Amino acid sequence: MSKIDLYNGIVSDLGFVRYIDVNGVEQSIKTIALWRNQIEREAEEIPFLYPAVFIEFLTSNYMESSSKAYQSLELTVRLHICFESYLTQDLDVLQLTQAVYSTMQFKQYGMFGVMKRRNEEQNFDHNNVQDFIQDYSVGTAKDFIADQRPSTPAIIDTIIITPEIVNNL
Repeated sequence: MSKIDLYNGIVSDLGFVRYIDVNGVEQSIKTIALWRNQIEREAEEIPFLYPAVFIEFLTSNYMESSSKAYQSLELTVRLHICFESYLTQDLDVLQLTQAVYSTMQFKQYGMFGVMKRRNEEQNFDHNNVQDFIQDYSVGTAKDFIADQRPSTPAIIDTIIITPEIVNNL
C-alpha cells in the first residue's frame, strides 16, 4: 500500500465535500492538492482557488517485520483547510472544517487503518487566509511493496473435497 493510493483516496473523498454557507448556498472545495506550503509562497505559486485543502504526510515511523518481508508504518495525515475571507468574522470556515471532518473521520484506504482526527488548530499568520489544520492518525499500515522474496506462481486445477459423515445414533 503506497502513500499514492492513500492520497488518491483522500482526494476523491474531499471532492464530494459540500457545506452550506451563512447565506444558505451550497459550497464545495475548489482546490485539492499535495501540500508544499502554498500559503507562504502564494506570490510564487500557480494561482489556485479557495477554499482549498492541501494534504501533508507527517514524518512516519517505519519498522521492519520480523520476517523482513515488509515494513509497517505509523502515519499522520495533515489536512490544511484553507479559506480566504475579507470579513471581520466569517463562520463559513467553521462549516467547511466540520464538513471535512464529517467526510474524513473513519475513512479507510487499503492497508492503512481508519482515519481518526487527533488534533485541530488554526494558523492565523496569513493575510485574509485562514489555515485550519486537522491531523488524522491512519494507524499502523503494512507496506508489502518492498517484499522482494522469490515466489513461484501456482495454479490449482482441481480441488476434491470428500465429506466424512459420522452417524452417532
